[in-house]
Amino acid sequence: MRRAAVTCYASEGIYPPTLAYLEEHYGVQVDKSRYTVFYEAFAENLMPDITVVENEGA
Repeated sequence: MRRAAVTCYASEGIYPPTLAYLEEHYGVQVDKSRYTVFYEAFAENLMPDITVVENEGA
């Protein structure tokens, strides 16, 4: 996930604004039944805070 965000920054000059943007433009796939992703973007030039948590019982 972080690698995709850095790739976006390197190619576009901005960090991705949302997780959905990463999914649509960079092929990131999240098994939402197994993981919860917290994605908080602060500014276009600052690395977003990305936390991936495994869901209980997954």
